[in-house]
Amino acid sequence: MQTYSRSNCNQMEPIRCIAIDDEQPAMRIIERYLSRLEHCKLAAKFTNPAEALAWMNANPVHVLFLDISMPNMTGLELIGKITCKPAVIFTTAYSEFASNAFDLDAADYLLKPFSFDRFARAVAKAADLLQATSSDLLEAGALQGESTLTIRCDGRLVKVNIDDIIYVQAFQEYVSIFTRNQRFVIYERLKNMEKILPGDRFYRTHRSYLVCLDKIRSFSGNLLEVEAFEIPVSRSNKDGLLKRFQR
Repeated sequence: MQTYSRSNCNQMEPIRCIAIDDEQPAMRIIERYLSRLEHCKLAAKFTNPAEALAWMNANPVHVLFLDISMPNMTGLELIGKITCKPAVIFTTAYSEFASNAFDLDAADYLLKPFSFDRFARAVAKAADLLQATSSDLLEAGALQGESTLTIRCDGRLVKVNIDDIIYVQAFQEYVSIFTRNQRFVIYERLKNMEKILPGDRFYRTHRSYLVCLDKIRSFSGNLLEVEAFEIPVSRSNKDGLLKRFQR
C-alpha cells in the first residue's frame, strides 16, 4: 500500500484534495496554492456543504480544506456527517473555533488571510497524518477462519462481519467495502483484500471489483446482479466466474 510523507511524496500518487468554501476569493487562493504543490491534486471544489458531503461519501479524499462559517451547514457540523474522514485543514477568518476544530482531530487551522508558506506547512502536517494512519486494515481475521475484519474508519476501530460484505470496489490506493447498510472506505489495495477474504466465497470479477459469490442473484453478459447492485465482469474473468457461479 502506498503512503504519503514529506520525504517521498513526489514518488507517490498525488494527494487528492477537495476544498469547501462559500467565498470565491478564498477558493481561488486555495486553488492557486495547491497548483504550486506538485504532489497535490485538487479533485473537486464546492461552495455548497451538502453537495460536498454527498461527493465525499462516494469518492476517496486525502485532504479536505474546509471553511467553518457557511450558510445551511457549518464546517464543524459537516465533519460529523462524513462517513470516513480525510485529514482536515480548516480555513477560516474566525480564531474562536480553533479549540473545537482540534477537538475534531483537525490536521491544522489556517486563519485567513494565510501565506503560501503557512499553507504548505499545513499540507505537510496533513501528509504526515496520512502517513501515520495509512494502515487501516488492522486484522486479517479471515486468514485465521474468523468471521470479522477489524478496520480503522473515521478515527474508530470497526469490526465488519464478513458475512455482511456484498462487494469491495477499488479506487486507486483505497477500497470501499459495501455491506447492506453501510459503506466503509479504507486505505488498502484490492489485491490485499483478495488475499484476506475467503477465496471460496469471494471472486475478483473485474480489476476494480471483488464480489461475494453467495450474494449473486443473476449473471448475464458482462454484468452481475449482486443484491441491489450491478457489477461489471471483465472478459478475462468471465469464464472463471461462470464455473464458480454454476457450482
